[in-house]
Amino acid sequence: MGVQLSESFTIQAPVDEVWAYFQDPQRVAKCVPGADLDQVVNQNHFKGGVKVKMGPVGLKFKGELQVTERNEASHRVVMKAKGNAEGGKGQAEASVTAQLQGSGDSTTVKLDQDISLTGAAAQYGRGMMSDVLSVLIKQFSQCVQSDLSGKGPTAKSSMGGMGLMAGSTKAGLKRIFGGGKKE
Repeated sequence: MGVQLSESFTIQAPVDEVWAYFQDPQRVAKCVPGADLDQVVNQNHFKGGVKVKMGPVGLKFKGELQVTERNEASHRVVMKAKGNAEGGKGQAEASVTAQLQGSGDSTTVKLDQDISLTGAAAQYGRGMMSDVLSVLIKQFSQCVQSDLSGKGPTAKSSMGGMGLMAGSTKAGLKRIFGGGKKE
């Protein structure tokens, strides 16, 4: 199953500060829900994993992320990720483009994602994936904001549990009954 999604969020910090933050893989990984950074091969190649649990289905992906484009002048980065679920339950591939746009003391981060899933992970429809990713991106942006505000990264969330289910269910209901609007 292939899904293309776009999300954006705003961080209350100047664009150069947010850009510098996103160049530090250890800091970023602390804010990615469910992620573990196992190895920094070089500044453009990383190895790690991510845990996903939705209801009775739990998946753990191990894989790699490559930065294929990094343009400091335009504050744009393109990444390709590929991972295999433990136990041969499926594969995931993603291409993610992040574009940062500064406006005074705030930065809007626009994410365009092209995600392809096979196996057990592919059973989730586009709407559910969109809702879950919206919740995860909200958690990520709140963690980054906290870290940049000097409070340190907030407690690392996992990609499971009742909070994720409740948040994605709420977003799904808003999408269905609220005129297509997502949280």
